[in-house]
Amino acid sequence: MRKLKIVPIILAMLLILNACSVWEYVDDWFEERIIRFLPGNLVPEQDWDLPPEPIVNTQKPQSRHYYERLEPRLQHAYLYIEREMPNFPERIEIPEMDAHAVAQVVRAYSYDNPVQFNMGENYTIVTQGGRYYFQPEYRFEREDYEEFLRQATDVLEELAAAVDRTDSDFKRQLALHDALLERVVYASDRKPHEATFYGALVLGRASCEGYARGMKLLLEELGIENVLLTGNATNRSGRTEAHMWNLVLIDGLWYHLDPTWNDVENDEIRYDYFNLNDEEIGISHDISDSWLKAVSTQANFFRKTGMFFEDYDSGTREAVTSALRESLKNGKYQIEMRFSTRELMETAKDALTNPNGGDIYRMLDTASLASRDPILTNEISFSFNEHLGVVRFGVIRK
Repeated sequence: MRKLKIVPIILAMLLILNACSVWEYVDDWFEERIIRFLPGNLVPEQDWDLPPEPIVNTQKPQSRHYYERLEPRLQHAYLYIEREMPNFPERIEIPEMDAHAVAQVVRAYSYDNPVQFNMGENYTIVTQGGRYYFQPEYRFEREDYEEFLRQATDVLEELAAAVDRTDSDFKRQLALHDALLERVVYASDRKPHEATFYGALVLGRASCEGYARGMKLLLEELGIENVLLTGNATNRSGRTEAHMWNLVLIDGLWYHLDPTWNDVENDEIRYDYFNLNDEEIGISHDISDSWLKAVSTQANFFRKTGMFFEDYDSGTREAVTSALRESLKNGKYQIEMRFSTRELMETAKDALTNPNGGDIYRMLDTASLASRDPILTNEISFSFNEHLGVVRFGVIRK
């Protein structure tokens, strides 16, 4: 037996706050201990501070955004971890670096590579003969993981194959968003699979991290570039929690997409958080860690579908009636619209829902002829997102 110096660094990689996990690190130095000898160096001597050789991109599309932000020494560590992790090694040699740098590497690897979800919650750094080794903990046994990966990849390809690849970026994004939300429900049981795309696509249960990772891989399968973002998000009840969502490149411009917040308990799919800019998402989400700027409103869901209004007038009423008629014709019993300011939303809400003859009831009378099923034209459910000026109506079937 040989006495080795061990510096364990425990990473709280799935720090779950209110059941929504993000990756953070905690430094924890332990006393020296004895472990069995692990022979052999995995890489030759080299200058770690020179940039690695250019990567031949085989991904769909290029998605190494976090890798590209690392210093050369950290990029080397990232590449060795990325290369070896699918083989479940006992350890991987990396350059010498401090705890904060290791945490940066692991975070970058995790965020760029959601398809590799075998890394567990903790890892250890082992030093031996002046060399450093990353010693991972695994979330699943290798045989189980490989079966989970096969199942999740099959579903990923199946969902992507159902989308017309010739459609616009926006239409493909919308189709994949809806396919994901129809398949998954929010889960906060702190089980290992909930933070993975396997949990979202195969088991249909995921935390915000699972939603975002599944969304990232679906989008990349159809060539839509996107990045995972983390931060704190505060909902309309004032509750703040750690959160993960996507930043998506649509027609050359960046937008925020939060699939978790677009999913609700009664199986409704919403579009409040579909392609927002920094200012809009910043009302509820902390985006201080984002280095990519989202400033456009062109691909916002409500603008693209003609349901964004800067006034409430006859033109607004005609557009809502037409959209309601089309929804009922297609068997959808919900309609939502967005107004440019909260004040305008309040004006529209009063005009639409006034119990003494609100506009929405006259719209229902006109649109009801297109309904597949009989509906109540004098009763409707409604909800509002005051942060973003969204008004939502649910039509009630007889």
